[in-house]
Amino acid sequence: MILSSSCDLEEIPDELPAATPTYEAVDAAYGGATGLALLANSGLLLTGSTDGEVYLRRMDAEGTVTLDRSYPYSGRDAARDVLELADGTYVVVGTTYNAGSRDKDGFFLRTRADGEPLVGPIGLQLDNSDESLDKVTELSDGSLLMIGSALAEGSDQKDIYLLRYSPNLLINHFHKVVPLPENETAWDVVGLDDGFIVVGAIYDGTLIGLFARFDLDGNLLDGQPRRFTEGEGYFTHINKVADRKFIITGVGTDTGDFDVLLLQTDDQGVAASGFPKRFGGEEGEFIASADVTADGGLILAGALFSNSTIDALLIKTTASFGEAWRVTSGVNSHDGFAQVVTMPDGGYGVCGDRGESLYYAKTNHLGRVE
Repeated sequence: MILSSSCDLEEIPDELPAATPTYEAVDAAYGGATGLALLANSGLLLTGSTDGEVYLRRMDAEGTVTLDRSYPYSGRDAARDVLELADGTYVVVGTTYNAGSRDKDGFFLRTRADGEPLVGPIGLQLDNSDESLDKVTELSDGSLLMIGSALAEGSDQKDIYLLRYSPNLLINHFHKVVPLPENETAWDVVGLDDGFIVVGAIYDGTLIGLFARFDLDGNLLDGQPRRFTEGEGYFTHINKVADRKFIITGVGTDTGDFDVLLLQTDDQGVAASGFPKRFGGEEGEFIASADVTADGGLILAGALFSNSTIDALLIKTTASFGEAWRVTSGVNSHDGFAQVVTMPDGGYGVCGDRGESLYYAKTNHLGRVE
């Protein structure tokens, strides 16, 4: 249910073609969704967890549910991300717990397109640390790159956690923790032909953005991550916008409230002229996910903190990365979007929470469900 919206009508056309379908759904039988993928057939695949079990749900382009399945494992599993591979199979990553233990491990599941498991569910463990997997991407050679965070036993310091495996887990390219002197949290990753980039947060008394380049063997280039100290804040998402050019989305924290933080860089982490850009801040905008739109702008999704309520938030930027419009939605005091994708017809797919229930939608180009 759309509660409020603002839109610059000079930037966005008034109407979509009548044939463009929109839909939304709330399912109290499931917990909120945390991962969303646009499928090759223009459908949507989402994942989340309820009662300690990971689930998958798939919708076709009209919103009809074509797959709905849970995957029991430890009874304390939490999904974080989902991906359709080039061969049409699905991968889910997240967090699980060793049986009878407080130790966290990375959760991994690969299924066929009909939802039948191919690999897992399984816990991916490294030494005696607590590990979580937050993002997965497929590299150009078909291998899977997974990132997250690791907490060494007896330590309160987080480090970047990296895994690169074949999709069947039979080939281990690397499985490692990247020890650095401060607390680091990896939020997102993008693959390159010769390596990959991880973005996230460094905490050294204040929160600052992390940009780290790695080669295909998982070696940190330049000896250390690049640190962005132009105001407090951290990075939550990275998108490729051109060859060797990226737009990083994050959360500014130095105004007393969250605001939107945008940074355009090259593959070395050098900021483009005029960046970083920030907007919002009168209320608390937390941006969890972003995707590039057909006009060269961004669609941003997350939550808006206002007084004692939290609403789901969708923001569209122009090609110059100023705010074009925003839509807030929600009927409970705790709503939010976890992921957003741009659909082939110019609309947007979103997923997240409606209270404590699963929520997902396909909107039109103005972020509305009609």
